[in-house]
Amino acid sequence: MSVQTWLDLRARVLADPALQVRLWALPDPAGFRAALTDLGAPAEGPWPWDTGPLRLPGRGAPPVGAPPAGPGWTIATLDFAFAHWVQTGGEAPTAPFYGSDLLAWGARPLNRFLDPRTPLEALAAVAEQPAPDGLIFHMSRCGSTLVGNMLAAAPGTLVLSEPRAIGDGLRRVDLDEAQRAARLRAVVAALRAAHGPAAHCVIKTEAWSMVDLAIFRRAFPATPWIFLHRAPVEVLASQARLRAPEMTFGMSDSPLPGISPQEAAGLSPDDYCAQSLGVICAAAVAGLRQGGGEAIAYDSLPGAVAGRIAPLFGLPEAGEAMTERATFDAKRPGERFRAADASADPGLQILAAKWINPSLATLSGS
Repeated sequence: MSVQTWLDLRARVLADPALQVRLWALPDPAGFRAALTDLGAPAEGPWPWDTGPLRLPGRGAPPVGAPPAGPGWTIATLDFAFAHWVQTGGEAPTAPFYGSDLLAWGARPLNRFLDPRTPLEALAAVAEQPAPDGLIFHMSRCGSTLVGNMLAAAPGTLVLSEPRAIGDGLRRVDLDEAQRAARLRAVVAALRAAHGPAAHCVIKTEAWSMVDLAIFRRAFPATPWIFLHRAPVEVLASQARLRAPEMTFGMSDSPLPGISPQEAAGLSPDDYCAQSLGVICAAAVAGLRQGGGEAIAYDSLPGAVAGRIAPLFGLPEAGEAMTERATFDAKRPGERFRAADASADPGLQILAAKWINPSLATLSGS
């Protein structure tokens, strides 16, 4: 079977939402391959762009000109040229982080076969969706995942937890603010549409997205937002136990302002993390002064979710379904929550006092 014949079969499936539904329902590779054989593919051998479950970047099928036809398509990532799409089967995200759901969906045979990517300009064709009902900003390790999990219990509410595609679009420094806001609206519209009709939608951002508040406000001027914060030394202690990539030099896409990469590379991991948190918290305080958002303290959780956050976002009451989720570990939903040791060594206390406390002092009691 020639490469072009394979491409023709792929194009046929991409253009036929009903056929996509049939093939999505075949998670077993053998069953999926048998279905392709029924459609005219050979019974054995990989398709030309098959890289296996790893779906190696740059080794996939050729790009397509327009977003895939039919429902269920979400944006997994953006690079500097293309948007990479994944079929969700219309399933709602259930993992604490959207990326975990994407890994599961992306491993399905249908996504390995189609592997569609479109030029970024094609995002203009994404149908508009209502603006999100709420935005969750945070300083990391401060209860944001718990808040997202609890809000997802509200009837008809879709919570998108740190979708990578949003951060990919925000980091396009070659675009001006209006262009990044337009791209943010298109990405959020695609993310929301992928999971079927939902009356409400809440987005939990990555911690560094706080510095891009102006982009979010331009894209969604009427959407309320919150900033979750916690005692800085407790956040530093949590990060010291298990460092998040976005708080690690060389793994974060957000450079520290005012210092060179060489200087940043010379910082200790704790110092780099503390300075990163200081930038995020300073951006949050500046945004709160402009209005439109509320600061929510970690110590007010979980009660503040039903008492303040859900009403602020206009979400319906969820009763015991919401409070029950507070009893489980936010990042490991199958386990009951157990408070971690928040103690910190004196060095972390010094870093917190130098880089973070000055900003957050104005939020005490929020």
